[in-house]
Amino acid sequence: TQLPFLGKPFIGQDSCATYFRLLEETLEMQIPADAFPDSIEGAGGKMGMGMGTGTGTGIVSVVSRGTFTSKKTGKSWNEEFIYRFSRFDDEGRIGCWEIWADALSAWDAVSG
Repeated sequence: TQLPFLGKPFIGQDSCATYFRLLEETLEMQIPADAFPDSIEGAGGKMGMGMGTGTGTGIVSVVSRGTFTSKKTGKSWNEEFIYRFSRFDDEGRIGCWEIWADALSAWDAVSG
């Protein structure tokens, strides 16, 4: 597949490394220094937190941006993407990290 990192879960630390290896093999990613907010106040309304009580509750969403380029075709696009963190344990470690991005732009870039 042209986008081997899309459409399937990557579970566990080793699998997370596999995701980013597959991404790196397919796309160049340029993330500016100010792409991620340094605080909720600095997020300009682009960071949200949904809180609950107990283990596994709460969601943190962070919007970031970057420029992506297909290594196959050289076609680039600018994009905002979302990191969504949830299922925190009692020590605050992330149980689920989702990355929401524009798959259609990626497909268009790698397809030529």
